[in-house]
Amino acid sequence: MSRAEARQDPRFEIVLRAAMALDRYDGTPVIPQPLANLLAARIMNAIRAHETGSAE
Repeated sequence: MSRAEARQDPRFEIVLRAAMALDRYDGTPVIPQPLANLLAARIMNAIRAHETGSAE
């Protein structure tokens, strides 16, 4: 599954917000926006692979 397909999943926004919610005490994000998008897409790919039984 591609990152574009992962982003089409309605749960992607929730995963992205969770990734971006991680921040330091001063409020700066631990994961910058571009990397948060990549992380969320990879998490969605893992979730969908698990759901379809294609996870290794």
